[in-house]
Amino acid sequence: IGVTGVQTCALPICNKVVFEEINETKKLAFRYRWVFSEQYGFVRTCRLQNLGDSVCSIDLLDGLQNLLPYGVSSEFMMRYSNLGNAYKKSELLPESQLALFYLSSIPTDRAEPSEGLKTTTVWQSGLTPQAVLLSTEQVDEFRRGKSLQTETDVRGKAGAFLLNQSLALAPGESIHWQVVAELEQDHTDVINLDHWLQHSSDVTKDRKSTRLNSSHANI
Repeated sequence: IGVTGVQTCALPICNKVVFEEINETKKLAFRYRWVFSEQYGFVRTCRLQNLGDSVCSIDLLDGLQNLLPYGVSSEFMMRYSNLGNAYKKSELLPESQLALFYLSSIPTDRAEPSEGLKTTTVWQSGLTPQAVLLSTEQVDEFRRGKSLQTETDVRGKAGAFLLNQSLALAPGESIHWQVVAELEQDHTDVINLDHWLQHSSDVTKDRKSTRLNSSHANI
């Protein structure tokens, strides 16, 4: 939005809405939509397609920003965002690239322990990122064309899950990927998900056997 030569629209497909942006200058079409999976949580499915007649080289940065950890409400963040950020911790498990967003403790004005024992989890499938960011601190560096460094431990900042990958699309070629987020995950949920992401022979194949596969349809 606001970039010359970019058209943005919402496409109703059956009972779902697909958001589409077309860059007339670069001859690229980007589509995404949200669905809910009972097994995995919130699923954002994306498709980037080369509409031109020549190979298009792309430096991609895509993902989610302002991810809320368990224990703070949107109302609390609207009123006390800086205080809320001070309690935030974002962590990336390097083997599975599973991101965890949680609080060091639950903000309270009572003289009692208030541990944050649950987390928001985010992971992706479909991309092979050169860097994974847990904050927006390097976004300006990306805009300047500089290399990004993976962030594995970020504290005191708003959470993000941003994927950076360089790719080249042939004429008519497209690439799909998914970003999956779930709320209120406990230690057992995190261990099981981390194990599955690490040891599944093909996460893409496994997810197609669940309702997560439905998010690929018609995009």
